[in-house]
Amino acid sequence: AGTLTASISRPIGPIDATLSMRYAWPGQGDIGDKDDVYVSAKAKTPIGRVLGVPLTFGASLGYEKGVFAVEGAKTDWSTSLTAHVGSVDIGVAYVDTSLRSSKDGAAGWVVSITRNF
Repeated sequence: AGTLTASISRPIGPIDATLSMRYAWPGQGDIGDKDDVYVSAKAKTPIGRVLGVPLTFGASLGYEKGVFAVEGAKTDWSTSLTAHVGSVDIGVAYVDTSLRSSKDGAAGWVVSITRNF
């Protein structure tokens, strides 16, 4: 499906804030006559150092309504902690949604390792 995406980011004091929106319009072959809109707010901020390693706390909140939202509409949220070690970010996040289906809405932990070049 084709989508239009827009976002705006702005530092607010020590917080990096981002507001995003994604829209999939109706009439596309793979989504039929339905549309989908997703709006999210994300924020992250440095919270200090542990053993010299900088840590960043993040949080997000999103709302989706439409064909991709599984139950017609959903809210999702997460919190995260990321350690910046050289060019590698090691993160852990807790992610949850308002979906109650055990298959589609189970909360969980996500561990990530990212290397920047």
